[in-house]
Amino acid sequence: MKRAIGCCDLGEQVRNKGYVLLQYGRDSNSGSFCGLGPILHIPAKEMKETGLALVLDKLRHCPEIDPLKLPSANKVANQELLKIKRNHLIVAITLFEGDFLDITPLHGGRGWQFSSHEDEANQLELPATNDEFLEILVKAFEVAS
Repeated sequence: MKRAIGCCDLGEQVRNKGYVLLQYGRDSNSGSFCGLGPILHIPAKEMKETGLALVLDKLRHCPEIDPLKLPSANKVANQELLKIKRNHLIVAITLFEGDFLDITPLHGGRGWQFSSHEDEANQLELPATNDEFLEILVKAFEVAS
């Protein structure tokens, strides 16, 4: 199994055009990934033009953090997460060693919990074009709930 380098959640607004990106940092104590604010709002035009580069930049520069010492500016309020969940379809994007992305549709559970199905995951080998990335994203958002 390849090692995950970085991960994020990407949400597509249900009613309007646009996206939000929730970056994760690697917990220096456990090695797991933890949500990291602030949430990045991405206009649809920017995603269409440079979405892959923007997401890859966040994934390749995944910070190591201590969640207990995280400044409040880097924490995301539970209310904000729940609002995002209500108004967006969400996919998880993980960058793995060997330079490939795993793009997985998420299905809402209770609170900020999600489930996913392994057979719905899509892989994108890098390097790739922004159009190839967007094509997989469209499919993943269609399956997300």
